[in-house]
Amino acid sequence: MPAPISELVIKLQEARAAKGWTQRELSQRSGLPQAHISRIENGAVEPKLSTLLELSRLLDLELMLVPRQALTAVEVVLREIETELAARPVRAMANMLARVARRLERAAPHVPEAGAIAARAANLSAEFAHFEPAIAQFPTTVAEMQRIAREIESAKDAESLQRLSKELDRLATLRNIFVHRRPDAQRPAYTLDDDQD
Repeated sequence: MPAPISELVIKLQEARAAKGWTQRELSQRSGLPQAHISRIENGAVEPKLSTLLELSRLLDLELMLVPRQALTAVEVVLREIETELAARPVRAMANMLARVARRLERAAPHVPEAGAIAARAANLSAEFAHFEPAIAQFPTTVAEMQRIAREIESAKDAESLQRLSKELDRLATLRNIFVHRRPDAQRPAYTLDDDQD
């Protein structure tokens, strides 16, 4: 399969995965056999233009011809949009935690433990906002964090403070994955082989 077609197929596969669809679900929506979608994604068959158009539109993508001179500018804009879209769930989670912190701060005069938990929620909110670009690169973990944040936000009364504290601990643990994560070792673009004289 030619490289440009292969790149399109990879984008289609990524878009399908981002929607959480299996090949079977895409097959049902498109009317194409699941085996054919599998062969396209595995590079065993080169898809027709009509198939690419149909699959891309189902996956909320558009194929378009761009003047070569404008390609760099278009790619920059697309990267910015992709970064913004990936960051939205993290930003929403930070906002959710900030709301929880404000609600707990109002309850603090009546419930002594609420003040400390409010401070932890506010701290996590600020950290998620700060590390937003790094965290957004891991959508599966972000989804788990969002689930925990929703559970935290749904806590309504003082009796649930202990559960709320445990959920904040779990969220902090996931946050630590990113804060203390070492970047993957990057290979240099070239090396100098001094030993080969």
